[in-house]
Order: sequence, then C-alpha cells, then structure tokens
Amino acid sequence: MRVLWEGDFFVHHSLARFNREVCRRLSADADLRVRHLGCAPERVDARLVEEWSDLARASGSGGTDSWDVVVRHHWPPNPRPPERGRWIVRQPWEVGGVPVSWKPMLERLDELWVPSEFTRRIFLENLGARAPRIEVVPDGVDTRVFRPDTGDGGAATGPLRLLYVGGTIWRKGIDIALDCYVKAFGGQRASRDTLLLVKDLGSRSFYAGNTLAARAIAAARDPANPPIAYTDRILTDGEMARLYAAADAVLLPYRGEGFCLPALEALACGTPVIATAGGPTDELCGSEEMLLRIPSHRTWIQWGEPTFAPCWVLEPDRDALVELLRSVARDRERIRARRSATARGLTVRQAGVERFTWDRAARKASSRVREVEGSDAEGGAGCEPAG
Repeated sequence: MRVLWEGDFFVHHSLARFNREVCRRLSADADLRVRHLGCAPERVDARLVEEWSDLARASGSGGTDSWDVVVRHHWPPNPRPPERGRWIVRQPWEVGGVPVSWKPMLERLDELWVPSEFTRRIFLENLGARAPRIEVVPDGVDTRVFRPDTGDGGAATGPLRLLYVGGTIWRKGIDIALDCYVKAFGGQRASRDTLLLVKDLGSRSFYAGNTLAARAIAAARDPANPPIAYTDRILTDGEMARLYAAADAVLLPYRGEGFCLPALEALACGTPVIATAGGPTDELCGSEEMLLRIPSHRTWIQWGEPTFAPCWVLEPDRDALVELLRSVARDRERIRARRSATARGLTVRQAGVERFTWDRAARKASSRVREVEGSDAEGGAGCEPAG
C-alpha cells in the first residue's frame, strides 16, 4: 500500500507532532512518503529533522498517480482533491460552526478524521445526514517521557504552582486564566503564596500577530498582581514533562479546543487539570480528582466567514473558576500528598491515560487507511449550509 502524507513535520505544534508520531509507526505497515508543507524554511527546526531523520528521508512527493491513499493533515486545509488515489483529511476543529468554504472538500473526500468525539459532534450538528464518513483518530502521548515519576514531582512546600500551557489567544482563554487568577489571589493583600506560569506556544510563529502575549507579560510585571511568570521558550519534551510534574495543577479555561494535548500530557504526568466542562477534555479523564471541570455555557459568536450552522464557543463561568482556584489552594496539601510515584501512577491509571498513546493513535490511523484503500465507496454526500 502506497501512502502519501501531507502536512507539517519538523516544527513545533500539535498537528506536526501528530504527523511525526503516527507516520513513524505507519511506515512499518506501508510504503510511506511524507510531504512537509506550510512553513518557511527558517521555521523548520533542524533538531527535529535530525531526531526524525527517518521521516526526513521519506520526504518527497513522487509521481502524481502513484499513491493508493493521500492523507492530508495541515492548516489551512487544501480543498483540491488528489489526482489519483483515495483521499483522507484529518481536520481538527474547535468551534461550533464549520466553514461553508469546506463544502467542495467535504463532498469529495473519502473519509474525514477528527481528534475527538466533541469535534465529530460539531461536524454532525452542522452537516447532519449530509456529512462524509467521520472517524475519531485522537492525539496521543509518549508515556515513556510524560509519566508520573518525572523529576521530583515538585516541592512538598512552597507556593501553589499553576501552569497555563498553550497559545496566548482568545480561543484558548488566556484572558480568563489571568483575570480569574488575579481575582482569586489578588486585591489589596495580594497573595505571595501562589504562582501562575504562562508557557506560551506559537506567539512568534503560527499565532504571530494574533495573541494576547503582551497582556500576559504586562500582568507578570505588575507588582500589584499575585506572582505571574511568562515564557515562550521552546522546550524539549523532557523539559515540558518536568514542568507539568512541578505544577500543582494545569489551568486550561479554553473557549474552543479540538483535543487539548496539554491536558493529556499533564494527566500523564499525574498532574490535575482545571479545564472547561463540555469540551474534548471531558473525554480524556473520568476522575473528579484529576479533571476539575469549569462550568460553561455555549455563547454565539460571529465567525469570519459563513458557516453551515450558527457558530458558538464554550464560555467558562469565571466566578466558578475563581472559587475552584481558591479551593485548589486550600487543598494543596492533599494534592501534594499524592505526589509519590506510586500514588500518582495509580491516579494516572484511574484517569485512563493509557487509552491515548501514540501507538494506539497510529494503529487506528493504519486501520482506517487500509479500510479506505480497499473501499469501493464514493466520496462524501453533498453539504449545504443550514438556514
């Protein structure tokens, strides 16, 4: 079976990570070629090219008629069908309205992959019976790196350590994280016994010009605020794992996510996650101790282009989040009491993180590629905007 996989590979974002992890494993089952797209040469990380040299050697487009299956996973999506071969698109999506401009792509592709049941429901709400075949092929985590015994699990004493990981953009809720943290622990006698670390991603690359990084930096410099630190330094997986393990909780009050990989990585390190209820993180963990859900409600927004159905996001309840943060601060001793490798390992097993490994993701992808390659089905049905 000859497979061409198009997308980013040698850069630092979640789509590229999925491509690297799944394609390395898929290459054992298929004649695989990869085509790196979308990034200017200076943004390609030479260290990733060296580390993933097997995929670098598999780079190349080959002949236009030589592929049994073409898989595309990149942003923005390419709506033009391949000249020959079956066509699969993996399309993460985070908000409640699917763009009408994707209609030609959705009509022609053989299968649509999404990262979560949450995203699958969004497509079905928008398209109904007109939707193409949709399969959930989730992200994963390397449990050899992101594991409960990473580092020392943080000090037994010291300030409450909260960690925000992700782009400092409106959709991911950085403004909510900052405002609620300051409200919970600020005021005339701002607490010095807390720390919020903002680990920014993509502010100088794929989110450049669209971030609230300046707001986070200003909040960190304001002496009236409880302690806030900010960094946008690119870290290795090992460094990220130690960062998760050193936190008492990871704070992710998003408005829109398709999967939320930082939540999974934190859970794999045995660190509790505070995240928006009703989104894809609900699928990652059933433990109330490990996943603290922020009540939320749908709020309607204007999207930048027409969508099949009215567009919405999840708006976290700020008052509830403030109380949740304060309860975590009051409960920090019990949280830290679970920080031994044995206790945290038990918690991780209870959270069900083993369901989301890169090996499992690759097996699902390989199974779907083979199913599509052997199928006689036509592409998706026609899709019309609602209303």
